Amino acid sequence: MALLISCLVFSLLSSLAHAAPADVIEKAKAEAKLVWWGGGTESEDREFIKRFNQKYPFIAVEQWNTSSKATQERVWAEFTAKKYSWDVVTGGGRAAKDWVKAGVMQKWSVPGLARLPTEARDSNGYYAAFGFNVSVPVYNTSLVSPQDAPKNWEDLLDPKWKGKLAVPEVMDMWVVLAQPNVWGKEKTLNYVTKLAANQPKILGWTPALTLVGAGDLHITVEAFLFRAMANKKKGAAIELVKADPLIGKGPKSFLSVKPPHPNAAHLWLDWVYSPDGERAIDEILNKGNPAAGSGSRQAQLIKGQRFVYEDENFYFANKEFQQELKNKFGIK
Repeated sequence: MALLISCLVFSLLSSLAHAAPADVIEKAKAEAKLVWWGGGTESEDREFIKRFNQKYPFIAVEQWNTSSKATQERVWAEFTAKKYSWDVVTGGGRAAKDWVKAGVMQKWSVPGLARLPTEARDSNGYYAAFGFNVSVPVYNTSLVSPQDAPKNWEDLLDPKWKGKLAVPEVMDMWVVLAQPNVWGKEKTLNYVTKLAANQPKILGWTPALTLVGAGDLHITVEAFLFRAMANKKKGAAIELVKADPLIGKGPKSFLSVKPPHPNAAHLWLDWVYSPDGERAIDEILNKGNPAAGSGSRQAQLIKGQRFVYEDENFYFANKEFQQELKNKFGIK
């Protein structure tokens, strides 16, 4: 009984610790609405909003979701027209730097950001990761025996995989590995040079994972963990390579420079980065924080492996290096 009471008290204190300011809640009640652009699939978004409304039932969430490119175009179109119809955007691809520079977004902060990896939140306070895409190598278990299965990055360089693996058509993963806190540019370039000698097929993430699952390819060097596990659950004969380190990046949350419902937007962001919001990201999107100790599904799947997050400043500062990497794979 004492233990039960102790757990209840802890739960209550945890809830109070993440309670939004009372005046913000009252103002949000008057606004009664939030406009959210971006997100996951239609069903995922509905469930996510449902969870939010369990805490804030007085806020009607108007949601619009399409591709990152379409979201970027609509954000720019409205900003150019000095129209401000949305509150929060999730995603946006590589638009973050340009949006901040143009004044499309404003700084924001909520207590839960402290639990994110440092690289997953903008040091100037303009955005933070909304879930995590963990990149992992994946192989077909029908084509690759447990004895032959690659165990690390170096194993993928074995000549026996010549013509039997795929690499992504974008260089994001290699740029993360090239960060000074990971491999550095010289080691990464040497690795890519050796990997290119295995004549990999250049494919997008989804086609590569599909072909591996179908048994048309032995290995894809990069797949998103949440998609690989979903495919495996559906019966695909695949398994991940627990290479060290594993790579992470993901969509981001942005706050409009002139949100029509600023208080509702604050409650949304506060909830997204609260334990309840993090649980929703984990359970609905399967993109929970992979950092050790987070308790997410992704953290459990890569337990014991080093995880590094993309540094966007490094990414934008090394455009020429990205082309150098592409040249190694024969990508123009």
